[in-house]
Amino acid sequence: MKKFTLFFFLVFILSFTSAEASRYSFNFGKIRIIEAKLSRKNNKYRSFSGLMENRSSKKLTVTLDIYFKDPEVNNGREVLVSSPTFYNLPPRSTKNFRTSLYVGEIKGRDFKIKLSKLSEVK
Repeated sequence: MKKFTLFFFLVFILSFTSAEASRYSFNFGKIRIIEAKLSRKNNKYRSFSGLMENRSSKKLTVTLDIYFKDPEVNNGREVLVSSPTFYNLPPRSTKNFRTSLYVGEIKGRDFKIKLSKLSEVK
């Protein structure tokens, strides 16, 4: 009976401490980010990775703005932490991406992504 109780207790605890990070999706019309993950903070950095899908029929160059918000930093306003640019995304395809984000003293995971520039490659 003790083993049975211990097993369910461990399953209950592990369900709250999942090793898998939350996954996010963002849709920007011609570009879609899917299966995106935000890593744990490591020495003031986080990594942001996932799949970027080009839904148009042309090659694209994409620049994203990644903002974080923390009530204790910058009076609770959003802080731009990175503006990665992805070049030559092939038409109607999906590519893996990974970028490093310097978050400094920001402790939370409250973030927002904006499409700042989208241009067709000739």
